[in-house]
Amino acid sequence: MRDVMRLAMVVGLSAGLAAGSARAQDIVREGGGERREKLAKMELKPFPAEAWNGLDAWINGQGSEVRDIGGRPVLIVTFASWYPISLRALPLAQQLADKYASQGLIVIGLHHERGWENAEALVKQRKITFPIARDTGSAWRGAMLSDQDPDFYVIDRAGQLRFADIDTGSVESAVKIVVEETPDQAGGINDRLAADRAQAQRDARRVENINSSVDFTRLPPIPFTPPSEDQYKNAAWPNPPKGDENRSYRDGPREPQKYAAHAAIMAAAKGRPGQALIVYGFNPEQQRTVEYVTSMDLLQKQMVRDVRVAGLLVPLQDNNNRRDDEEAKKLAASIPEKIAGLKQSFRLSHELIPDVDAAALTAANPDNERNRSNESYIPFAAVISSDGIIRWWGHPGDHAFRAAVDKVLKVDPGIRARRQAEDEYIRRHGG
Repeated sequence: MRDVMRLAMVVGLSAGLAAGSARAQDIVREGGGERREKLAKMELKPFPAEAWNGLDAWINGQGSEVRDIGGRPVLIVTFASWYPISLRALPLAQQLADKYASQGLIVIGLHHERGWENAEALVKQRKITFPIARDTGSAWRGAMLSDQDPDFYVIDRAGQLRFADIDTGSVESAVKIVVEETPDQAGGINDRLAADRAQAQRDARRVENINSSVDFTRLPPIPFTPPSEDQYKNAAWPNPPKGDENRSYRDGPREPQKYAAHAAIMAAAKGRPGQALIVYGFNPEQQRTVEYVTSMDLLQKQMVRDVRVAGLLVPLQDNNNRRDDEEAKKLAASIPEKIAGLKQSFRLSHELIPDVDAAALTAANPDNERNRSNESYIPFAAVISSDGIIRWWGHPGDHAFRAAVDKVLKVDPGIRARRQAEDEYIRRHGG
């Protein structure tokens, strides 16, 4: 029973780590790839004052708002009167402007240059009271890498760009963070985050050290009552991707869908009912994708109780690059050796699975109508809940990837039901 008692200790430690970081991880960023990487580098740095220069023709203000921020938090929303989807952001922005005005929040709307002649009538019709400016020549959007309205940006009391292009569902959480800080607290955020990262690394090493002496798979499968369809339907799942500069959803984000390969991949990854699944694609010939093999393995070690990670080794070819039967046979024959070499070199704890025709990876991508090419379809990752539904998909380097993983683990009713049964088992057999 010693392993079971150690298991209980690790469970408690993991829960504490999750609780400590939950608030920051709830802020989901949008987009991916090179643009998202550039935005990440702009965060936690002084907001570039020159970005305001192109704003003019103010409504509900004279432009003094951007000159006199002076220790006040700022929420910026981009929109256009001719783009209906962007207008959905205005009620939220107005609600936050009203709710947090007493705490100093400044809300600024940036209308696209095109259609400005309709902006004033729209503002009056929708009873918008916060300042609206015209983004002449889209200079502000260009400086801040805004890709598709509506985009939300948040500046803290220290004048730093705190959150860049965040998901609509995260906006109020982000605003609440910055309005509740003092200027000194905001100014010290980088030091605090560095300390938090150091502590997280120490905690991760503790978990890994404990895991090295405890095999979670030794806990026998514990029967539990599966959640109902309504429980899954009503869970607060992460928002699916809105899109990025390479794809535009004019009718809103895609709906989550069933992962057709779920049962097969879960079996190959030695998963259990009530666990989430993460699949990602890579190829040993493409170094930028291999880098994710080790980070995914660390994720598997840290979340072994609730997650199975499966790496899908896919070929480097696009839809027009058909291989003949002989080439396909050679490719298939070489994959097991490549997988064995990777598992030995990296001492991997998660499974690497051949996906010779990239069918399993393609099935994990609700946007699979896009052209798959060597440069675009990997690296790719999908987060799949315990009922086999794809809840998030995109680049594994995105901030939103880890946030989606954490959110699924937090709200998945299958995970909660299995954990409850396991916890009862641990209590009954731990003494």
